[in-house]
Amino acid sequence: MILYAALRFWRGELRAQRIVSANRALTAVQLLFGVGVLGALAYGVRAMLLHGSVPVANVALLGVLGMTLIFSNVLLTGEESGTRVDDLRAWALPRPLTKATLHGFVISTGLLRSAIFTLTLVGAVAVGALSVPNGWVGRGEIAGAAIVLPVPPVTAGLWFSADRGRVLGPGFVSVPFGLSFLATAIRLPEPGGAWAQVVQAFAAPGLTLLGRTGPEVALAVLSAWLLAAVFLLSRLRAALDRAPGVTGPARSPGAARLGDVRRPWLTLDVVTHRIRPGWEAAQLCVLAGLVSAVGVLLIAAGAGPPRAGSRLIFTVVAAATLAIPAATAGYRQLLDATALRPADRDWLRQVPLRAPRVHFTRHLVCIGGAAVSCGVLSAVLAGYFTLAYPAPARPGLVPVLTVLLAPVCLTGWLAVARTWSGIARMAGYLLLTGYALACGIAAAVTAAAALPGGAIAAFALADLAIGLCGHLAAALVMRRIPL
Repeated sequence: MILYAALRFWRGELRAQRIVSANRALTAVQLLFGVGVLGALAYGVRAMLLHGSVPVANVALLGVLGMTLIFSNVLLTGEESGTRVDDLRAWALPRPLTKATLHGFVISTGLLRSAIFTLTLVGAVAVGALSVPNGWVGRGEIAGAAIVLPVPPVTAGLWFSADRGRVLGPGFVSVPFGLSFLATAIRLPEPGGAWAQVVQAFAAPGLTLLGRTGPEVALAVLSAWLLAAVFLLSRLRAALDRAPGVTGPARSPGAARLGDVRRPWLTLDVVTHRIRPGWEAAQLCVLAGLVSAVGVLLIAAGAGPPRAGSRLIFTVVAAATLAIPAATAGYRQLLDATALRPADRDWLRQVPLRAPRVHFTRHLVCIGGAAVSCGVLSAVLAGYFTLAYPAPARPGLVPVLTVLLAPVCLTGWLAVARTWSGIARMAGYLLLTGYALACGIAAAVTAAAALPGGAIAAFALADLAIGLCGHLAAALVMRRIPL
């Protein structure tokens, strides 16, 4: 009964996320594409293990990103389909269910919700590892890790949702997912000293999943994760047993303001009424920190060319190009946080507030999120350049300046690309990526040629001019967007 209800809720959620379509032919095509991607991942894992090339730093980073994806997926999904923890609890409370039944129902639904990432990422890695000749002990390690490793992040996500009711932005899936592609494409340098022990500890779960640890280490890892799962399950049960509090609607433009629609800052208030400053800023800093950490690792991994000029050019291009994921994560995070609810949109259609003004104000607020993310990235890069490079060989302020200009230079064209659809949107994103890469190359040439301050200022002004044209284009495009 419990499993049947959980499966019904899960099927509705898959349809709400458009992963399963009512059109069976379209669903079959999606499944074939998904199986192809998973097959490629499993084949890549098998090839890596057969060649004996298992970079510990990459395994550690991919393990952290994978657990983050599973945790975030539990928190992010369920809003459209009404299958969050509070929704499930509200559905179950009027029914004659015992506490144990309610706990099992919520946990079963949460495990199914995470199955998309668990069965794809963890399962494909496990299949690739099992295809390599291993003894029974190694196969037991891989199978045990595939079953045990996803449980703590799933339970943590359910507990976080049940106890706090916080909502993460979509960046906590898109950013780790994008960074995982970089971590698979570039071999990270092996750390030394005390850092080697830290990286080895973070890599232990992933190495267990790959069957590349001894029985003692695998037993210790799986035991620790099982203890964490038991602890988190106890916290989840305690959170579910507490009576759900009465939560009123978020502060929203209501009927009391209908007679005062011309007051100053009303449009800004309409846009930002759902933003929680401390919480949103914390999420922005965490996302920017993820981009910064992976960026520093990529810059360090590419520091191999012996010639100083090549090393400098690579460093500046990599630092400047990192502005795209940082600016995009900050922009998307606040774009999701400022989304209007249907009741708010219905209210706005009755008052003399122009839709273009609301949309462009929202765009300006999202630029602030991009600025926070790029500011964090610039601070991390500046600190890394100061500590890792001797004074004569430092890249200087050019890459940091390029990143600081990114919110103005990139977000206008990003907003334009987002208003398009289909192939046009993809082409817009590709052009935006090419523009950012061109800015990175220009910054590298400027830094390597040791141009005077006037030339650097001219480069910055030209970049700003292109960015301002993007904001003008965004303002024109937003005239056609209804509320």
